[in-house]
Amino acid sequence: MNKRFGMYLPEMEHDACGIGFISHLKAKPSNKIITRALTMLENMEHRGGQSVDEKSGDGAGILIQLPHSFFEKQSHKLGIELPAKGKYGVGMVFFPSDKFKRQQCRNILNEYINKVGLSLLGYRDVPVDNSTL
Repeated sequence: MNKRFGMYLPEMEHDACGIGFISHLKAKPSNKIITRALTMLENMEHRGGQSVDEKSGDGAGILIQLPHSFFEKQSHKLGIELPAKGKYGVGMVFFPSDKFKRQQCRNILNEYINKVGLSLLGYRDVPVDNSTL
C-alpha cells in the first residue's frame, strides 16, 4: 500500500495517460525546458488521442508561462495597449468558421466578459497550417 510522502497523496492517485511534467524549480523561463517538454511530448507512446496519419496533431501540447514579450509585439501590431506583465490573461478560443456564427459567439463571450467585470483587450487570429488536413 502506498504511503504519504512529501507532496504525494496516495488517495489522489489515478490513471492518466500521456501526462509529463518538466519545470524549473524556481519558475525561471528557459528555452531548454521548452525543448525538453517538446521532446517528451514527441516521445510519448500514448497521449490519450493519437493521430492516425501521424502528420496531424492530436491536440496535445505544453503549458508554459505567458510569453509577455511575444504578446507585447503582437498587441502592438494590432494597436492594443497591453497591461504590465502579470496583469492580464490570455484565452484560446476556437470560433466557428461561419462568419455569422463566429460573431454570435464573440457577442456571447464579450457579454460574459463584461458581466464578470473583466475588460477585453482584443482578439488576434492565430496563424494555422492546414496543409495536412
